[in-house]
Amino acid sequence: CSIALGKILVLESVPDINLLDYLPEILDGLFQILGDNSKEIRKMCEMALGEFLKEIKKTPANVKFAEMANILVIHCQASDDLIQLTAMCWMREFIQLAGRVMLPYSSGILTAVLPCLSYDDRKKNIKEVAAVCNQSLMKLVTPEDDEADEGREPLPAPQREAGQEEAGPKAEQPPSGCLDVSTESDFCSASIFVPASMERTCVTLNLDGIVQVLDCHLHDSTTGMMTRIAVLKWLYHLYIKTPRKMFRHTDSLFPILLKTLSDDSDEVILKDLEVLAEIASSPAGQREGQGLQEGPGLRLEQLDLPIPTSAKSSQAVSSSGAK
Repeated sequence: CSIALGKILVLESVPDINLLDYLPEILDGLFQILGDNSKEIRKMCEMALGEFLKEIKKTPANVKFAEMANILVIHCQASDDLIQLTAMCWMREFIQLAGRVMLPYSSGILTAVLPCLSYDDRKKNIKEVAAVCNQSLMKLVTPEDDEADEGREPLPAPQREAGQEEAGPKAEQPPSGCLDVSTESDFCSASIFVPASMERTCVTLNLDGIVQVLDCHLHDSTTGMMTRIAVLKWLYHLYIKTPRKMFRHTDSLFPILLKTLSDDSDEVILKDLEVLAEIASSPAGQREGQGLQEGPGLRLEQLDLPIPTSAKSSQAVSSSGAK
């Protein structure tokens, strides 16, 4: 491992050799080496990954982002903290640099990112980077994704075996292969570079896959509160940006949305009410001729919805103030 890493570091320093062209072939191996028991080898691997990430940010236009997306998704779910944090930092940069090129991989990215949002302070660094990934990915979904898919072709997803990472030493400091997690990149002002190989490829949002991931998290009783809130924010965002396509999923989502109204968290309930209100008031449902599960004329005020404690208190204050 150390000899191979040494050669990679030497080749990276040679101006006439562009190792980025070969990165999709060696990236998975580098992340596996990052979990090595030798501290020296891990350090060398961090250096190599750090140099690669620097080059990616310097010349993003020729980077094969799509070919490496699934590799990052796999390592973002690693049991080794150092591997997971480094992969998550790479994912953050990929989303912000490649933009909509990453959309076809959204369901996989959310599978990796959403559980991290409920991490405690022991994995605070991973949680913070995951939150940036989540927000950045959400901003890539636009009303144009609600258009008909005729003539669109999704980007090909690379096929590979998903190997489980071995547990390794915990990471106390952010690795050199990623940016300082305390400094969030400004996604709104970031330049989006579309790789040359993708310029003529129309990107398709895999909405069915995203909704499936979100639905699974809502059904899973072990899902943390912050993850449940993030899931509901995603559903609300999708109903706003892609209402026509989302209403095809309303019948299947409605039962779990009703069940979520009995959640222990007031914040979850309030966010759930926002989603239900959007479903009930959206013109897309009327255009599609689809109603909610109880019938096409159903409106939110017809439902016997529980009011969270905090909301009840607010109503009481409002009532007393009106008298």
